[in-house]
Amino acid sequence: MTNTINEMAYLCSSADRHDRRFWNGNAKSYRRVEDSAEAKVLFDQILACREALREPILSTVRNDHDGHLLTVPEPNREPLKSGRHRINTWIDMHYSINQDGDPLEFKKYNRAGARPNTFRVWFTSAGVGQGIFSSTNRDDHPSRLSLLSASVPARFIDREPSNSGWDNHPLGLAGINGAKHIYLADWRNQFENDDDFLMVVTDCWLNLGETLKTNRV
Repeated sequence: MTNTINEMAYLCSSADRHDRRFWNGNAKSYRRVEDSAEAKVLFDQILACREALREPILSTVRNDHDGHLLTVPEPNREPLKSGRHRINTWIDMHYSINQDGDPLEFKKYNRAGARPNTFRVWFTSAGVGQGIFSSTNRDDHPSRLSLLSASVPARFIDREPSNSGWDNHPLGLAGINGAKHIYLADWRNQFENDDDFLMVVTDCWLNLGETLKTNRV
């Protein structure tokens, strides 16, 4: 049995510890050039685990709720504008077409505009989330949250990702600065192995897929 999911957990925890020790929040820089290089190595390893899990995850969702129409945007591999390297990652899956059959495109993470809602598997040092992720503006947020929340089982609660950085969230969840984010997700802090992890992903998709299929944007 493969154990990529626990390797991911180890790497996210290592990146978090490194970030807390060597990132100077006041100066907005790493303490040494070597610290930045080490942070990049850790994030590159996190992305390698992400890539290893991508196809197994897609395989688990493909046969239900038109999951064969899901597509996965490429991750943002660049550091933040400050030069700080990310310490976690996610796999977003959104429908490639809307209800009318027109293409749906995921805008770049740093660009404004409407984005498709996604089924997001989110990996941080605090564990792994599986849920529906949606970004909106402040005015539309209450109605969007009410609509999506009413359509999913109660265990998928809004984890309220921060819009001001992962430091400001107990699970390390952060979206684009200034936007309002919804993450209706189940959260687990450990798995026995990849098979155990993929069973949870499958269960979450079976519970959430119809809601995402109906609310693609």
